[in-house]
Amino acid sequence: MKKDISGTPSSFVLRVYRKGKRVQRYDTGKYLRFLHHTRLIKWQDASVYVKVNYHKELNREGRMVSMHNDMTCTTPTDLKWAVKTFITEYA
Repeated sequence: MKKDISGTPSSFVLRVYRKGKRVQRYDTGKYLRFLHHTRLIKWQDASVYVKVNYHKELNREGRMVSMHNDMTCTTPTDLKWAVKTFITEYA
């Protein structure tokens, strides 16, 4: 019997922007590596785009659809809130 993995995070995206230009990009499927890179961000005049992709699941029409959450953060507190919410929302 297959394990039900729907609703669990499958990949993480992190983009750092300064003055409208992307200065750092990181994509991974590992949660701990993602957390490590969030700690390395230099927050001077930066905004961070965070996206968490989840495994596909069935919708009401019986189709497989993918779900994601994303947010643009301007402070470390915003980023911590987003990561905590996106991970625990479907756990």
